[in-house]
Amino acid sequence: PMNQPAFKPPVAAEAPPRVRAVKPRILCVDDEPEVLHGLQMHLRSRFEVITACGGLEALQYLWELGADSFAAVLSDMRMPGMDGSTLLSHVRRMSPDTTRVMLTGYSEMRSAIAAINDGNVFRFLIKPCDPSVVAQTMVDAVDHYRLVVQDRDFMVSKLHALSTRLRSAERLAAVGT
Repeated sequence: PMNQPAFKPPVAAEAPPRVRAVKPRILCVDDEPEVLHGLQMHLRSRFEVITACGGLEALQYLWELGADSFAAVLSDMRMPGMDGSTLLSHVRRMSPDTTRVMLTGYSEMRSAIAAINDGNVFRFLIKPCDPSVVAQTMVDAVDHYRLVVQDRDFMVSKLHALSTRLRSAERLAAVGT
């Protein structure tokens, strides 16, 4: 019959949007674009990888995105303008909880000592480094970051609870005198 509406197939119910697990954000810093590309390729399945071609660019990302938004920073040691030790030292001051990892092609002892002492480096990797070792190191670095943040948060909550109890005790003591 002519007055009947045209047949319309039933609309499939839309699948609910999938909740995407938030990947930990890491910053990889090197002056060699090929190295950064390789790190991006090997680490992107587990992490949100931000890359910077040197210390100044890395500091800009830390400033713009928030230093505390990075679980870990992986930096080359030898870069023009700012070496990795100096960069990681800045990272330590900007975000003490962020885990710092040094990657270098140089096994110079003085640089290693400076990186460890000034930047409080979590791990020191020597180039060339197997991608699986880099990936596992970054997993360990992010796990370390999570533990540090959990520990800090726990201590802050305990301190807050103790402070509240102390104020209550002070009020009771003031009423009693």
